[in-house]
Amino acid sequence: MTKNKEKTVVSTSQINPVDYFNKNHAHDMFEMMLQVKNVRPSGIDSLTYVENHTDESKRMIVIQPDGHFVAEMDNGLKLPLNTPYSPFQMLQKFLFKNNFIAAMNHVMMKFMGIDNDYIRVGVDYCKVIQSRDGWDIKRKKIIAWNKTTIVDDLGKGAIYDINKYDSFIIEPNNKDYQPVVYGMYNMYADFVHKPTTDPNQTPKQFPWIEQLIRHIFGEQYEMGITYFKVLYDHPKQILPVLCLVSEENQTGKSTFGELLAILFGDNTVLANNHTLSSGFNSAYATKNIMVIEEALFEKKQDAEKIKSLATQKTINVNTKNVTEYTSPFYMKIVINSNNEDKFVNISESDIRYWVRKIPSLEGKGNHNILNDMLSEIPSFLAYLNSLEDVDLSKSRMVFTDDQLGTVALEKVKKESRSGLHKDILIYLDEHCQKNPEVDVFYFKETDIKDLFFKNDSRREVNYIKKVLENELKLKKETKRFNHIMQGQRRDYTVSIAQKQQSRVYTFPNPYQNN
Repeated sequence: MTKNKEKTVVSTSQINPVDYFNKNHAHDMFEMMLQVKNVRPSGIDSLTYVENHTDESKRMIVIQPDGHFVAEMDNGLKLPLNTPYSPFQMLQKFLFKNNFIAAMNHVMMKFMGIDNDYIRVGVDYCKVIQSRDGWDIKRKKIIAWNKTTIVDDLGKGAIYDINKYDSFIIEPNNKDYQPVVYGMYNMYADFVHKPTTDPNQTPKQFPWIEQLIRHIFGEQYEMGITYFKVLYDHPKQILPVLCLVSEENQTGKSTFGELLAILFGDNTVLANNHTLSSGFNSAYATKNIMVIEEALFEKKQDAEKIKSLATQKTINVNTKNVTEYTSPFYMKIVINSNNEDKFVNISESDIRYWVRKIPSLEGKGNHNILNDMLSEIPSFLAYLNSLEDVDLSKSRMVFTDDQLGTVALEKVKKESRSGLHKDILIYLDEHCQKNPEVDVFYFKETDIKDLFFKNDSRREVNYIKKVLENELKLKKETKRFNHIMQGQRRDYTVSIAQKQQSRVYTFPNPYQNN
């Protein structure tokens, strides 16, 4: 009898595990029976059960030419006489204690090359739960699983067949995907779409995707195409936080997020404010794109977390009942909000955000647009492949500050200013209008306090100084001038002796007479 040593990958759609094992692995079953206590070979096709030395040469159980095991003598295994047992029946009865499911899984894993749903990462056993969403995109979830439960379900031998990895890792690649990287389990999902083989694609071949991108990015359409090309070609590249805002509903913001989810599959997560506040971050920490719907980050720590996630290079992934691990982090963030100017706090110097106000949709709506866009993806990918490589050297976020400087961004920045910042600008503006003959005003923080907030206990001098320097970005210079907060009139002369010298802030008068 020829022994089959190779592990052959067989589709269960072609043959079921029971029939496959019976047909191909009778000799393997013979070898496995020798692991049972007191069982010995009594020939190349027979077994004996040794209770004393007289049993050693007896042919108690014989393997017939068709692979069945037949007991021709009474035996210590209590196998009934003259009753054929298939190799799988022997496997189930003697190695898996009549557990049919465990025996079948053993055949699938060990002999058919079909991986089971369990993995061991480091010292933790996990189950990989696979599902498909409404767009037939494969989704997977890693859940901690008890070793004892695996043994109960699959048998003790299944533990040795489980794939083992040193740790988890996130290694994004949409074109040359590797499920295992340096012995670590890659949490990045395989990119499921393939570009069409015809490279001569134009936007005419993907009209609905093109229309949505043009609607979302407007006059920055070319930047929008670049954004998608970077996501596809360079999933490790940092990109600005893309914020799509509009007070109106049904403007296409959510459809854009759904397009990203369809295109990038399980590497995209659709989230909300509460996703970021969870104690376990695995819902987004292993993803490449996070789309936050109906976003409104009123707490300062929420805004700080968004800023941090947009640029950090590693993350501690915290999954329930799984050992925490550190992994590279490459997530891009898209924020959709109905609040145009207060959805998040953005400082004057912040360069992480790309804010676009999305106009209303015009014309008749397409209620089947997601299905239409899904069918266009192969053409869209071929079009992206045909474009020149993106120059990533201009900015660490691909786009320059000037490119990201939209009217919508400035509106959010102005609304994000502190109350004192806004009040100082209002009072300074009024003061400038009343004194158009002054070119430049000079003042200290104490002057602002005495002139505008003398009776306001909440606006102390130290706070005023902090706002002047950190928010208004004013710097002190040593100046000789004639009067605090009056400035230097062009037609006003005073002797040097009368002038004061001090370190003061300077503020040009936008209303000065020409």
